[in-house]
Amino acid sequence: LTINTPAVTGTSVTLTWDAVEGGTYSVDASTNQSSWTSKGTGIVSTGTTAMKNYTALGSTGTEYGRVNRTALATYDTNGLSTATVAQSTTTPVILSLLAPTLTSLPAFSQGTSKAITFSTVTSATGYTIQASTVANFSSVLSSQNVASPSATFTSLSSGTLYYYRATATNASLTSPSSNTVSSTQDASSPTLAITAPATGSNTTHGTVIVSGTASDTISGMASLSVNGTTATTADGYAHWTATVPLTSGANSLPAVATDNVGNTTSNSLSITCNVSTQNDGLPDFWKTANSIDPNSANPINGPLGDIDFDGRTNLLEYAFNTNAQSFDAESVSFDTSSGFLELSFPRRVGALDLVYAVEVSDALLTWSSAPENFQVLSTTPNVNGITETVVVRVLAPTTSTMRKLARVRVSQQ
Repeated sequence: LTINTPAVTGTSVTLTWDAVEGGTYSVDASTNQSSWTSKGTGIVSTGTTAMKNYTALGSTGTEYGRVNRTALATYDTNGLSTATVAQSTTTPVILSLLAPTLTSLPAFSQGTSKAITFSTVTSATGYTIQASTVANFSSVLSSQNVASPSATFTSLSSGTLYYYRATATNASLTSPSSNTVSSTQDASSPTLAITAPATGSNTTHGTVIVSGTASDTISGMASLSVNGTTATTADGYAHWTATVPLTSGANSLPAVATDNVGNTTSNSLSITCNVSTQNDGLPDFWKTANSIDPNSANPINGPLGDIDFDGRTNLLEYAFNTNAQSFDAESVSFDTSSGFLELSFPRRVGALDLVYAVEVSDALLTWSSAPENFQVLSTTPNVNGITETVVVRVLAPTTSTMRKLARVRVSQQ
């Protein structure tokens, strides 16, 4: 005696079973398999399949249906014992399915696809998962029918918030909708710019301060590093700095910005770290080229020394790329033909540890380097590949009665 899967519509239950032609059957229903309620007796089969329709005891959950064979036709009972004639079997009757429970999602998800997982529902044979861009699912973007409790949606749009829900199904039932989960897709990499120093710069220091900007308009910035050094920020990496250790010689410093879902953007710069054995800001290569012993701690060989006694310190010789062992022409030139005092001077390209400042004075007593007093007219690379010529205008016009004095100060940092 075998009962087929019950057909359920609301509270209407139809049981069908494999029968013996001429056999007599009864049908019972129960909520606990201990106490049974009769739903039909004296059901005589006219073929090899019998059927009984009845109203369920309840409207939700699982009940049980039982089919009892109480008699066989006379031509089928010859030689059979009573125990063989009487048979009974029970089957679950699923009146309703529970809703699946979807696994919660992060606020933002990487890429353009999203995997949705949820709980298995007892007696469900399949699941329908929906995706929508509106919370009430008034418009369904995509729907999938799956046999196991997971589904992946693809070709999603970066920056779009998606909602998901699911139902469980079997041959005749559909569960209520699950909880709704949502997440915004982020397939866009952050923006990353290095604003200082310029790539190709050089220094005698063992570290360099790198600064820049970064942003991510969807999930936001998570981290930023330069050559493995974590950058610091006070505004979510809109502006950032990192103090990065250097090794002697050429340094390639990769910068990596990462957003909150793992998208990355890379940038890089190159910095040359020039060895200064005396840590005085004058590179060993320059001292050697100018016949100065880089291992000597004698002050005359240092920044304030003047080894050729031309009135120009070693620091200025290095800054203007002049010969420390001989007299050179004046590096700073002046011109007033435009009606303004204009200065022209050489500046080492990318020298991070040198500061060039134009200063102006009326009577040599006080000097000002306020930016509003000057205008940089041009910066032109020189053929030596080491320096560039800078032309600066003092903005106060020159007259026969107004004297302006100007100078270039070089300092170390």
